[in-house]
Amino acid sequence: MRVASLVESSKIYGPGLRTVLWLQGCSIHCDHCWNDELWSFEGGKEMLSSRLLDIVRKNGDSGFTLLGGEPLDQAPAVINFIKEVQAMGLDIVLYTGYELHELSSVQEICVRMSDIVIHGRYVHELRSETLRWRGSTNQEILIQNEKYSGIDLTEKRQMEIRLDELGQINVIGYPTKGLLQAITSGNGMMTSLKSKVNRNEI
Repeated sequence: MRVASLVESSKIYGPGLRTVLWLQGCSIHCDHCWNDELWSFEGGKEMLSSRLLDIVRKNGDSGFTLLGGEPLDQAPAVINFIKEVQAMGLDIVLYTGYELHELSSVQEICVRMSDIVIHGRYVHELRSETLRWRGSTNQEILIQNEKYSGIDLTEKRQMEIRLDELGQINVIGYPTKGLLQAITSGNGMMTSLKSKVNRNEI
C-alpha cells in the first residue's frame, strides 16, 4: 500500500490501541477536506505489510485503522493487507468517503472484510467536533464484528497530544482553539496550527 504517514498506539480512531495509517491518494475530493494534501496518488511511500505488522507486534496494538486519502482507491492492496492483519487475530477499522451503493466489487470485498467501517462523504456544513470517529453527522458507522456490538459511541471531543523525538508537538483529532493557542504560545514547536489531523512522518 502507498502510505502517507502513520501513528502508533492511538486511542481515538477506533476501539483499543491502534496503529493508524493514512493512505495516499483520493479520487473523491470532498469540499473542505482536512487532508487535501493526500489527494495526489504520487506522494507517500510504498510500505510492505511485514513492516507494518512488525510495528503492531512491537506495540501490542489491537489492530489497524485505515484513513486517507481514500483507502478504497487502493482496494486490491487493501484486501491483501486485511487478510494478513486478520490472520494475526487483529482487526481493521476502515474509513471511506464512498457511499456503500457506489462501491465496485473489489471495494465491496474490503468493506465486508473490515470489522468496523466509517463511510460517507465528509460534508463541511454538517461538521461536528464531538462525533465519535466521524467528521460530519451524515457519516455512518457500520459495526460488523460482534465483539464490538455494544461499544460506546457517546459523542465527545477526542484528541491526542504527542511529543516526537525532535521535541515537536503533534496534535491529532479535534483540539480546541484554546489548546492550540496555548501550545503555540508556549514554545512555538507545534507542527501545525490547523485544527486537523497532523500525522507523523513515516
